[in-house]
Amino acid sequence: MRLRPALMIRLAVVAAALAAPGCSSLPTLAADAAVDEGPAPPCELAVCDGRCVDPGRDPAHCGACGRACGAGVDCVRGVCSRRVVQLSAELNHTCARLVDSSVWCWGTNETGEVGDGSLESTRPVPSRVPGLTASFVAAGWSHSCAIVAEGRVRCWGANSTRAIADDARAVVRAPEEVAFPGRAVSLAVGYGTCALLEDGAVYCRPEFGGRPALPYLRWTDHVVAMANGWGHLCVLHDDGAVSCGGRRGFGQFGDGDTALAGMDYVPGPVRPVGLPRVVALAAGPDNNCARTAEGAVWCWGNSHLRRGAEPIWTPVRVEALSGVRELWSRGHGYFVRDASGTLLSWGDNVAGGVGDGTTVDRWSAVPASALDAVAREVVSVAGGIDHACALLSDQTVRCWGSNVRGQVGVGSLGARVLSPESPRW
Repeated sequence: MRLRPALMIRLAVVAAALAAPGCSSLPTLAADAAVDEGPAPPCELAVCDGRCVDPGRDPAHCGACGRACGAGVDCVRGVCSRRVVQLSAELNHTCARLVDSSVWCWGTNETGEVGDGSLESTRPVPSRVPGLTASFVAAGWSHSCAIVAEGRVRCWGANSTRAIADDARAVVRAPEEVAFPGRAVSLAVGYGTCALLEDGAVYCRPEFGGRPALPYLRWTDHVVAMANGWGHLCVLHDDGAVSCGGRRGFGQFGDGDTALAGMDYVPGPVRPVGLPRVVALAAGPDNNCARTAEGAVWCWGNSHLRRGAEPIWTPVRVEALSGVRELWSRGHGYFVRDASGTLLSWGDNVAGGVGDGTTVDRWSAVPASALDAVAREVVSVAGGIDHACALLSDQTVRCWGSNVRGQVGVGSLGARVLSPESPRW
């Protein structure tokens, strides 16, 4: 380290002083040297409590001086947020699985679907499901489920369809084990509870047709993914084929059979007609879309591609979409990412769920422009009937759309949130 001339002169003086009789200690040099170093560089971020901080990352001053994040909450881009690895949403509530495997839910809670043991009608901020650690979480119509240790399934919330227990309880307040005949690796939760087991078999409760009692029947095999609506289930087989069962009144099966329109349940499994081999599957309340390896999108059922039209009884290709890399359902609509990386959306938009910053229904895919600031970082989208949440690559969450039941998670209730916001952790 090279010393400044002025500092060298001072050191020489000090050395001389030390050599003088009776001198046994060094004078205070630190202050002198600091003065010579000049003033501290200006703070280019923010000065809080007399020190320079980064409000984008400082949990004690997150986004603004004095705005502190709670215990276990990180400051990410100036927003207090917990780190999330999986999202699931249905109807009017949302659940998230965090990096520590804990499960948090928010939104409507009239039947205990948030899982905190209460029956308060809404939970407008995320609430932890006590004592639960999970490898997968799934939000349903009015109940929720998770996969816990050793592939076991635990559920909580409404039990009116006996989706959780065989007894007559209307509500199961705390997570309760639902016995499936094997280890579960994925769940599809709508009116009922369906589990994909590690051997590729799918079992559902109640069985299609409404029989709630155990034991379950093996519904189908060789399954790699599931997608459910509010009363139907479609699965993707390992050969790229699709099978569907459950409610079929709006063409959800895609088999072209209009004679059974309006019937409650048909067990299936039934194969959609004319659908090519696909690699991804998504489902809305009464419709489905699938993506091929080449990026084509095919949809069928009570489609949100056209207003007031008859159901699409067999799968049709969405000609306006090509090169699609990702496909997600958001309840009354869909999101896709195209070959250019653009995030597109369509469907009912009364509460802004499309994510384009408007409440205009979109019957063809439009850019989700309200998400422009984070669109490239969206890893997945999960949506209820009129709201949606996106998981970003930094493991934070943004939600938008209807918030009448607190499903956006921002701590208040309101008709709609048109710009994506982070839940208030």
